[in-house]
Amino acid sequence: RVAREQFAELGYEKVSVRGIARAADVDPKLVHHYYGGKEALFAAIVQLPLAPADIVAELGTPSDDSPGTRLARIILDLQANPIARMTMMSIVRAAANERHAAERIRSILTQRLFEPLARQLGVDRPQLRASLIGSQVVGLMMARHVVKLPALVAASDTELAELLAATIDAALGVGGAGVYGVGAPGAWGASGTSGAQ
Repeated sequence: RVAREQFAELGYEKVSVRGIARAADVDPKLVHHYYGGKEALFAAIVQLPLAPADIVAELGTPSDDSPGTRLARIILDLQANPIARMTMMSIVRAAANERHAAERIRSILTQRLFEPLARQLGVDRPQLRASLIGSQVVGLMMARHVVKLPALVAASDTELAELLAATIDAALGVGGAGVYGVGAPGAWGASGTSGAQ
């Protein structure tokens, strides 16, 4: 927990194994023994409570709600979870200066979550659409929890989920009434048109 908090608050570059050990009141040699160093320790703590594959599978089940609506709720729920939020902020802060952290966030958000979702929906340019969604999600985290833009801090999760959902659906090229999911009548295909229309 101490390591997660320091990575989230200070960023990767400013964190040291010695500082973590001091805050946790343990010998730095123990941290090196169990984790091997800062990079390995960082990799060990940046695990989200929900596996990306599980999220993609859940979004593939039929639902009256659009993919953006469901994904936005999951994202805001994760950010409301203190441990998940610290984990995500650790990755985001570190990604600005550390190559391995940038690779980690690309792997978790784009390659393992948003791109598989786009491919599952059958939309065109899945990599581009996934990257656009990733930029919105990371941008929201930075603006709300690091920069602390007043309107975003004051807004409820419900308000933000509604607006974020519209952005995600636009990026995916989906929207309108229908039943969404793999094989559902209202699922969206590569043409970007709904079977429900």
